[in-house]
Amino acid sequence: MNRLFKENQYTLFFIIALILGLLFLFYDKSDTQDFDVVEKGGIVEDLKIDAPAEDVVEINEPKIDTSKSLKDKFNIAIANGDEAFVNKDYSQTVRYYSDALNYIESQIAYIRLFNTYNVMGETDKAMEAIDKAIELKPSITDYWITKIQFLDERTATTYAELRKIYEEGFAESKNETKVNLTTSFARISESNNQRYEAISLWEQAKTLYPERTSLYQAEIDRLQAE
Repeated sequence: MNRLFKENQYTLFFIIALILGLLFLFYDKSDTQDFDVVEKGGIVEDLKIDAPAEDVVEINEPKIDTSKSLKDKFNIAIANGDEAFVNKDYSQTVRYYSDALNYIESQIAYIRLFNTYNVMGETDKAMEAIDKAIELKPSITDYWITKIQFLDERTATTYAELRKIYEEGFAESKNETKVNLTTSFARISESNNQRYEAISLWEQAKTLYPERTSLYQAEIDRLQAE
């Protein structure tokens, strides 16, 4: 009897152990899945908790008008440069105009740099600046006039070279302002002892702007009388 009881007791213990083992084997581990661990290259990243959708707050940041902001900064730099130029602080003037170009590459800043370098006697830098202004806005006749006058007065540029620049500028200029370039170069031609060339240019000005024919003819008459 005792022997039978012990055997049944062992059998009961075995069944209980088997049930516990099965429970352990199939234990629900869903509670441990709250964290996503991503392993890359042997490095485990920070644990990430997936928040419920209702806990996610979207932040709509205001859009910034970058172009307007750059334009404001450009205008401020130009204004500061103009003030420094009036005060004859030319090194500071160059800094301000250069700052303006960091915001917007504009012929407005380059033509001011040209004027500043011209006053400073920096011929090469002045030429670079006027060329950049023309490159950005070749249709502005005044830039071509300024370049030709600068080359004529400050450099050893030959008349033939000046004439070539004039022709290039004439082709690029607006139709309504071509006459200004022509009359300007007529005077430069005269100062370079190119009297017949100057007469020809004044004649051309008459066709470009007939309303002022009498004024241009007066220049022709003066040159022919010499």
